[in-house]
Amino acid sequence: TLLIDMDPETGLARAKGRQGTEERFEDFGLELQQTMRAGFLALATEFGDRIRVIDGARDMDLVAADVLALTQAALT
Repeated sequence: TLLIDMDPETGLARAKGRQGTEERFEDFGLELQQTMRAGFLALATEFGDRIRVIDGARDMDLVAADVLALTQAALT
């Protein structure tokens, strides 16, 4: 499992900035985003042997490179 993590305020701003029609979670606001992040990070700590956390606040190409590298490593 790959968890792409970032500050909830940044993630919410990015999601809202896309102005898409699919905003179920975004419409619940920042507090829910913070709660969900804490829960996902707790799971990543508890199951560190199978959940990898990727810093999603970086450039999209760097995030994608990490996703690719971790995926390839898991498949070999």
